[in-house]
Amino acid sequence: MKNLKRLLRYIQPYYPQMIFAAILLLTAVLVKLFVIWVVRDIINSFAGQNTARSLNSITGIVLALLVLHALLSACHSYLMASVGHRVVMDFRIKLFEHLTGLSVRFFSKRRTGELISRLTSDVGVIQNFSTNVPVNLAKQIVTFTGGIAILFYINWRLCLLILYILPIITLTSLFFGRQLKKLSTALQDSSAKVSTAL
Repeated sequence: MKNLKRLLRYIQPYYPQMIFAAILLLTAVLVKLFVIWVVRDIINSFAGQNTARSLNSITGIVLALLVLHALLSACHSYLMASVGHRVVMDFRIKLFEHLTGLSVRFFSKRRTGELISRLTSDVGVIQNFSTNVPVNLAKQIVTFTGGIAILFYINWRLCLLILYILPIITLTSLFFGRQLKKLSTALQDSSAKVSTAL
């Protein structure tokens, strides 16, 4: 918890940009969910419930929504990339200042490659955790909740079937997530060894 508070200090100056990026992302998600709702009308048109004229108008609406979704997503990606790189720059400057103030004994006990890896790779991981993860988590929650609500309204039996297999998917994701975490740690160690050898 203490480390998280220290990390938040680096993100705090960029809260306005992150909040705006989150609003853009959530709006894009809502637009995407609305596209799913409109596509239902297109399917109904093929079933003979709508005229050709209404099908053309619905198709036009879908295309306009997809363009809007693409623009919102692009603006969000640009903002988050900008914030992420600025956070990394601030963090690397602070880390470099800290390293240059350490004693010679510290450097004699540490591998040079390990320090280089900390300054490059590890900071990138911190960037992803501090900027991308929170916003994308909110995106997944809104997408999941909205998608389930739409499915439940359209066909509650199909929705219950999806919810029935959801625990299996979740357990599988957790299993592979743990394996990926181990591989990521091993990759970081290997990167440090390579840097040391170089």
